[in-house]
Amino acid sequence: AAVLGANDGLVSNLTLVMGVAGASMKPHAILLIGLAGLVAGSCAMAMGEWLSVTTSVDSYLREIEVRAEELSELPKEEREQLISIYRAKGLVEKEAADLANRLIGQDTTGAINSRRGLESSPGQFTRSAWIAAASSFLLFSSGAMFPVLPFLLLSGSEAITASIVLSGVLLFAMGAATSLFSGRNLLASGLRQLAIGLAAAGATYVLGRILGVTIGG
Repeated sequence: AAVLGANDGLVSNLTLVMGVAGASMKPHAILLIGLAGLVAGSCAMAMGEWLSVTTSVDSYLREIEVRAEELSELPKEEREQLISIYRAKGLVEKEAADLANRLIGQDTTGAINSRRGLESSPGQFTRSAWIAAASSFLLFSSGAMFPVLPFLLLSGSEAITASIVLSGVLLFAMGAATSLFSGRNLLASGLRQLAIGLAAAGATYVLGRILGVTIGG
């Protein structure tokens, strides 16, 4: 996930920067747009991750609500199911019955968690949403910053070349890193990722050149 997040940032901002560079815009404009792409993309990724986790929280709370209704309507059946679960875990009949009564009578959420095998609380899910959002923001921005860095120090074709070379090295490294999980050949994975990234960057650069000439008149 870490490699994919950084790779998304790298590829998306590389294609953005190359597209703008192809339109022959000034270095400071390329830098500004690249930084804007970094921030916008990172925020979008963070928001998407936050929404994903909070949606899971909503589903979790809805399940609790539904199960609470079932508990109130069918307490005897739920009690018997809980007793069966605790008996299967090694408790004697009386201990299992006492524990089931206590959970049903005092803590519906605890009964549901016991029945479903859930150990996390909604509060923990909520905290994890912010952690996931922050992680996505940092991972995306860590990849997106590299195509922009050369434009802080260089200009013109030198900056473009440096951006492509730096991004290319990272594309290969990230592709090679994925082979550790996929079991594919390291060199083949790296070259495939490099080819895809550079092809996308080349396409946006050409498009930028065409639009730059057309719009520029």
